[in-house]
Amino acid sequence: MSILKELESHASHLTRAERKIAAFCLHHVNDFSIMTLSNLSYTIGTSTTSIIRFCQHMGFKSFKEFQTALRKETGLKVNLQDRLQHLMSESTPNVYAQTVTNTLKCIEDSFAAMDPVKMETAANYISRARRVFTFGMKEAYALAHYAYTRFYDVRTDVHLLSAVPNGDAEEILDISPEDVCIAFLFHRYTRASVSTLPIFKARGTKLILITCEPYDSVQAFADVLLPCRVDFSGVKNSYAAPVCLCDCLCNRVAAIDPERTKARMEALEKLYDDYMILGS
Repeated sequence: MSILKELESHASHLTRAERKIAAFCLHHVNDFSIMTLSNLSYTIGTSTTSIIRFCQHMGFKSFKEFQTALRKETGLKVNLQDRLQHLMSESTPNVYAQTVTNTLKCIEDSFAAMDPVKMETAANYISRARRVFTFGMKEAYALAHYAYTRFYDVRTDVHLLSAVPNGDAEEILDISPEDVCIAFLFHRYTRASVSTLPIFKARGTKLILITCEPYDSVQAFADVLLPCRVDFSGVKNSYAAPVCLCDCLCNRVAAIDPERTKARMEALEKLYDDYMILGS
């Protein structure tokens, strides 16, 4: 029996929350197939845990497995063309205002669910590490570069893993347990980015993983996992939340050791003045 027919025939055996999820799935099957867990939770008005339990009740191990089966059944493929079609079907007269509203919602939802203890742990790792590396591939490489520009102002020995996106792993040959890597990883994962995570794990390097739900396939590699909502059903994901998270962590690292931060910034300002790097 197909998933959709099973939902229709077994609706009476579902809980109240599951019936709400099932109704959305039946009436918005394409949306259910391509939206992320956090976005579905917000749209349906239920918890991510309820959606995961619903998928398990339907006989699947995870939300991701349920989505994969649903896409296979409906023949839907998650690609840029699909996202464009979804955007156009939901388009409002003022796409600018809607984009801003949805982007702000990503930030609000991310920090409402963020564990402050994990954020503090991440900030302390970054502050105390011998060296800090930032890592990301494809679009996430821009986030890795942004994080690099934040943290090298407030501490020494911050490095952007620039060669890894080109397929060269030599840069991480000497990475050690005294180091920290801040890794950015968002759907759709590249094979290379996922296969790089075990290298950090094997070398004992603390890994701060900034990612989005569902993250069951990568969470085992993280010492600290900080989930961010990055989607809003547009053509491309909004990365405003991880950018804001970088700023928060940067400010906290600066405050953990203010004397070190002050010395670092004074040295940078002298460099800028001596070599006229910056204008007025």
